[in-house]
Amino acid sequence: FVGNVVQQNEIARFSRTLGILCRNDVPLLDALSTARCTMSNLVLRDVLTAVETEVRQGKTLDAALTATGSIPELALRLVRIGEQTSQLPRMLARVADIYQSAVERRLDRFATLISPILTIVIGVGIGGLVISIMTALVGLNDLALR
Repeated sequence: FVGNVVQQNEIARFSRTLGILCRNDVPLLDALSTARCTMSNLVLRDVLTAVETEVRQGKTLDAALTATGSIPELALRLVRIGEQTSQLPRMLARVADIYQSAVERRLDRFATLISPILTIVIGVGIGGLVISIMTALVGLNDLALR
């Protein structure tokens, strides 16, 4: 769960950064280098280093990303469409939106599931504390009556 959420969040961050840079007429290689530096996941950063090298050698962004095998198919399709229609910044923004909303949905679901569990755990802890205090008080009362 956590690994998948982190990867989706990283892809969203990379796509959004690359899209913004491309929309503002930053050359693709410079934009890739800058967007790669925003990644906190070292594995994906290494993957993007390889992508940058392949793009520098003349491959398209789509071909370089596909060769890594680390990028989800949906993102690859949108990048491919963006390159073919000269709408790469727009498609990268769409990729970022899709993965960001997926991350938010998963985190909301997780929070919804964890809330009742935490309530039960806290209740059991407080119940145990009350029982231990009551046991101690009853024990003191028994000592006083002897």
